[in-house]
Amino acid sequence: MARDVEELLQRRLFDRAPDGMVVMRVDDGLIVLVNEAFGRLLGRPVDQIAGHNSAEFGLWPAPDERAAVQQQLLAHEARVPIECHLQTRDGGLRVVEISADIIEIDGLAHTFAITRDVTARKSAEQALRTNEERFRTLVASSRDPILVTDAAGLLTYASPGVQFLLGYDGEALLGTPERDLFHPEDLGVRETMVSRLVGEGAPGVAVELRMRHHDGTWRWVETIDTNRLDAPAVNGIVTNVRDITDRRATEREQVYLALHDPLTGLANRRLLEDHIDLALNGATRSRPDVPGGAVAVLYCDLDRFKEVNDQRGHEAGDELLRQMAHRLRAVMRPGDTVARVGGDEFVIVCADLKTVADATSIARRVAEAVAPPVRLATGSPVQVSVSIGIATATGRRLDRAQPGTLLRNADTAMYRAKDRGRNHWEIFDTKMQEQINQRNDVETQLRQALARGELAVHYQPVVRLTDAAIIGAEALLRWQHPTRGLLTPQHFLHVAEESGLIIPIGEWVLSEAIRQLSRWQSGPADPIWVSVNVSGRQLRDHGLGPALTGLLTATTLGASLRLELTESMLIEHSPVVAADLDKVIHLGVRIGVDDFGTGYSSLTYLQHLPISFLKIDTSFVANLHPRIHPPGHHDRPALTEAIVQLSHTLDIEAIAEGIETPAQAQALTEFGCTYGQGYLYSVPLPAEALTALIDLP
Repeated sequence: MARDVEELLQRRLFDRAPDGMVVMRVDDGLIVLVNEAFGRLLGRPVDQIAGHNSAEFGLWPAPDERAAVQQQLLAHEARVPIECHLQTRDGGLRVVEISADIIEIDGLAHTFAITRDVTARKSAEQALRTNEERFRTLVASSRDPILVTDAAGLLTYASPGVQFLLGYDGEALLGTPERDLFHPEDLGVRETMVSRLVGEGAPGVAVELRMRHHDGTWRWVETIDTNRLDAPAVNGIVTNVRDITDRRATEREQVYLALHDPLTGLANRRLLEDHIDLALNGATRSRPDVPGGAVAVLYCDLDRFKEVNDQRGHEAGDELLRQMAHRLRAVMRPGDTVARVGGDEFVIVCADLKTVADATSIARRVAEAVAPPVRLATGSPVQVSVSIGIATATGRRLDRAQPGTLLRNADTAMYRAKDRGRNHWEIFDTKMQEQINQRNDVETQLRQALARGELAVHYQPVVRLTDAAIIGAEALLRWQHPTRGLLTPQHFLHVAEESGLIIPIGEWVLSEAIRQLSRWQSGPADPIWVSVNVSGRQLRDHGLGPALTGLLTATTLGASLRLELTESMLIEHSPVVAADLDKVIHLGVRIGVDDFGTGYSSLTYLQHLPISFLKIDTSFVANLHPRIHPPGHHDRPALTEAIVQLSHTLDIEAIAEGIETPAQAQALTEFGCTYGQGYLYSVPLPAEALTALIDLP
């Protein structure tokens, strides 16, 4: 009975064992007995396995492997697990470990084997080996070093990347203090980061530090630390290092370019305003009655720089600017700032001045530095001067001073210096401020006038001198001011020019003049022409061709429209302006010279430009009156006659301006001048009044 129970227990243990068990006859491979675990391993019911030869269902995918296993079993060497492969019902392979022994049943040798499925474990081990190999390959080939430092701060690992980045042999670094690699100035930051990482458990963050190269130079790096002191395999702080030296250099260059003028290397406007602010703050902290209480801003503009650009080319102009920048730096104190803020405009900021008078001494030094001739790569030396505007802040005004205000004030003073004839300096004062306020008021009111329709065009007749017949008219701008009455351009034209309002105003005058010309051309009287004065800014900035093309489209008014330009505009014309004038002339519009004789002495432009008429300036006409001949200038009538004769020689129409007396008209007629205008014939009139005058029989 006990034997039966023992056999039953043994059978149940066999059947329910977690590992596969199989009994197989040695001589022919017949499987005698299997348990359920072995069936699950192969994916077959046990009754499809027992009683069958293993070859019938391809249990061994590799016959050589079966023979090797059987040989080890027969040699009694299989007590140590043997690793092999078995094929499942669906054709898959399982990795198993077989522990086996030879037993005898009915006098025949049988193999009793216990099989354990280790496929998953083997896959995991293989994946681990693959990952480890991949990690070793990546670490070995990476140029970014990985360092491991123990709790004592000694290096226990240095990846091959340390050789590439810092020039050290990784093995030679082991056991050395990590701190020896970092810049002394950065050690505080490094130690703080490691302390927080270890003591507070703070996450590692990217930190930019300097590390010593083997050749003694310093490399900028970005480090990220991970605390693995609790990992037995690591037992240290893992530091990933990335080289950012080039990036730092690029960032420095970008910052430099953002704050400096690329041509001269001087500070630009952005850095300039920062330095003015610093100078003001520093002076504010000083007592007004001690040295260091004054700040000066000098706005410097090179005189006639445009001529160098036009005559020598932009490369010569750039070289001149570079040399001027060098000269200005050379005469300034180390703490002063020299900046370039425009084409030929430089600004100097001086702090720690004892008195405002010191600023004029600096201005004198600047003028002396600019004055000597400049030798350029091509051509003869050039010589320029400088106009300087000075704005200062001292004493109680320091608290209210702003960088932008000082710059504007110095700029205003500089323009005052230019108005004095260039090569001067001016100090900004309260009177200039009052003028600025007045100018700003005029600009604001002028903008409103344009929008409200307060501007008007009056017309002064141009007559034939022999019979006073009206043959044309000059369009003249007027402003019907709500409180000051009718204003002529002398009260507001300079503001319109400086503010840029002259461009929309000029286009409006052209439009009004062409509209009125159209009415006169369709009226009962003989047709007349109309001339319009053109601003230099209007000509240079926007051009006349596009505007006139739109205004004159589908009309024949071009031949009856004239444009008056000053001599300076014509003598300084650029290729762009010349091309624009060609478009204007193509429309049939005639070009003339206004105030002839008051500008340049060279008259070559009369030959090279398509000039159709010239206006003899009032100063030449006024001198024809005997009662106002200046002493010693009795030859001026002869000069006026010469101008008339010049016009005849060049086949250019001459029109005398400012005729006020019959004597003047008589003298001009004797000189051969055909046309004229002035108060003798009519003051400028509204269009309706001139229309009535034209229509008179």
